[in-house]
Amino acid sequence: MDVSGLARDLGFDIESVRSLLSLFVEVTEKELPDLERSLAACDGPAAHGIAHQIKGAAVSLGLADIAQAAAAVSAGAATGVMAGLGPDVARIRAGVAEVRAGLAGAAP
Repeated sequence: MDVSGLARDLGFDIESVRSLLSLFVEVTEKELPDLERSLAACDGPAAHGIAHQIKGAAVSLGLADIAQAAAAVSAGAATGVMAGLGPDVARIRAGVAEVRAGLAGAAP
């Protein structure tokens, strides 16, 4: 992940983007187990809400891959079609891991 390029694209300084990305990683890593439990319990409203929050944050930060995966989970959960969303949750998890790794690589 190119934190400097993302900062440039978003129009923020690098430290602000690092802070926002760190918060995104922290919050999303806490939300993912809840999302997985909601999907396993077929709790569409809960899964939709969590996925929608992740999608919104990812869109705001220019994290398109995470946003697309979260949008797929959100849409499936909203319609009650939760079977087969595991790969999308895995894409969210992998994307968050990539952001975390990018932050580690961009440490001052």
